[in-house]
Amino acid sequence: MRHRVLHGDGATTSEFILGTWGLSGSGYGAVAEDALVQTVEHAVAAGVTLVDAATHYANGGIFEQLREPLARFPQLGLMARVGVEWRDGRPVKSLAPSRVTTAIEAVATGSGRARIDVCMLHAPTSLDFQSGGAVDAMRDAVRRGLVRTWGASVTGVSEAHAAIDAGALTVAFPFHAFHQPIYRSIAARARGRGVRLIAHSVLAYGVLAGHFAPGHAFADDDHRAERWAPHEFAARLDHLEVLRRLVRGEVHGLRSAALRYALHQDAITAVIVGPRSPDQLDEMVRDIARIEGSALPVEDVLAFEAIAKARGLIDNA
Repeated sequence: MRHRVLHGDGATTSEFILGTWGLSGSGYGAVAEDALVQTVEHAVAAGVTLVDAATHYANGGIFEQLREPLARFPQLGLMARVGVEWRDGRPVKSLAPSRVTTAIEAVATGSGRARIDVCMLHAPTSLDFQSGGAVDAMRDAVRRGLVRTWGASVTGVSEAHAAIDAGALTVAFPFHAFHQPIYRSIAARARGRGVRLIAHSVLAYGVLAGHFAPGHAFADDDHRAERWAPHEFAARLDHLEVLRRLVRGEVHGLRSAALRYALHQDAITAVIVGPRSPDQLDEMVRDIARIEGSALPVEDVLAFEAIAKARGLIDNA
């Protein structure tokens, strides 16, 4: 597992960050009772140095679930997203300054960590940055020693720029081989300001792994059941024909191609991966094994992007 600089003091993170949304049972349905702890163990063994969670995962209980493995593995850093609470049986957005402060303190108490390595405002709007309250709460947490580095997990281009304007040192956003608008808009600016970029959803919620057949139906408790209409899902599967052009040599499958494509981007510091079991994590680690220098041959990337753009498959708008 390669490492890249994450903090301004030179501290690094592994290229993979362990995401816990799928492991919490919040997004894809129930998981095995011991899946979270076992996957953390496998992640540490593979060299992963950062785990990501949000305050509403596992019905608000994810940081308590992480407390024991975090205590066992002090070398494993914690990235926490705050701003969405689990309230009255559903996630509720709340970026009021007092709520942000309370959430940060609750993460520290629940996780058993005196300091959060990276704390993210979760899904803020541009107005949240303009009002300044949530940002002030983050800066205060840094001054108090509760947070090492603060940032924002954003869903749109304007919010990404607003985060950088507000002084965020880390910005997380959705990115994959066919969806790149935020990254293409902020990459140069982030690089110039020393802002670390973290990509998530790099497998397009599993579609780019290449395991689904046309007509596949997702379970009712899987968020993908409502995310795409049947024709939209079928269209996404058709994209895989183009992605397959990256599969050769050490790139032994579609999932490997998608993961390596994200890591190939020079301004992306790390990617959040979301396995639902230890075995899935082990497979992803093997997908990026033996990378030396560029994650993909440059000529393969250029050929893939040329074909994908010619067919209108890459969303950069």
